Amino acid sequence: MRTTGVTLFSDQRHDLLLKLLQGVHREEAKLSASVAAAFVERNPMPPFLYDPLQKNHRNVDANPYLWARNLLANRLYQCPVIYFEPYVMNSVEDHTRIQTGDYEGLREVAGKARPSIFREYADAATLGLQTDAVYLARLDPRAVEAVNARVSARLDSGTHEPRTFYVLGDDAALARARAGMDPARDLLERFNDRWVLAPGWRVQPSTTSPAR
Repeated sequence: MRTTGVTLFSDQRHDLLLKLLQGVHREEAKLSASVAAAFVERNPMPPFLYDPLQKNHRNVDANPYLWARNLLANRLYQCPVIYFEPYVMNSVEDHTRIQTGDYEGLREVAGKARPSIFREYADAATLGLQTDAVYLARLDPRAVEAVNARVSARLDSGTHEPRTFYVLGDDAALARARAGMDPARDLLERFNDRWVLAPGWRVQPSTTSPAR
C-alpha cells in the first residue's frame, strides 16, 4: 500500500517498485489468510479494528484479520513477507501469558486453561504455513519416493505445478528440467550455487500500481 509522504523518500520508492515488480503481494495475501485462519482456530481471538478515518492501513480481500500496512519490517526483505501481530503487550491476558513463560501442556492462566503462548504461536504459524518440505520430519520412505517420482515426472514432461519454483538437487534433476522446459517460457538459472527452474517466468505479466 502507499500512504501520503511515502514517495518522498527514494529508498521507499525503490522498495515500492521492487515489491510491485516481484508481484509478491498475491502470494503474501494467500499465505497471510491461511496463517490468520490457523491462529483463530487455535485461539479464537477477535480481529483488530483500525480507525476507518486513518490512511495508514488497507484491508485485504475483505478479511477482517488481514491488513496491508507500510512497515519497515515488510520492506526489509526482498521476498514474500508475513508480519504477525496476534498478541499485544497492553492486553492483560496476553501480558500474563507472556510473563508465565514456556511450559508443556495446559495451565490455568487468566482464568482459562491455556497452552504456552509461545507454543501456541509456533503451532499456529506452522499450521498456517504447511508445506510438503520434510527437513525436520520423521520420514516415510515410501511417501518420499512417491513425491520424488511425481516431481521427476513433471520435470520430464514439462507439466509443472503452477506458481512453483523447482530447486534442483542433483545432475539427474537438472537433466530432467532441461529436457522438459520451454526456453521461451521457463527460466533455468543458478542462484547461490543451486540450479532453480522457474516455469513461466519469462511470460509473467508486468505488474503496475492500481489507479488511485
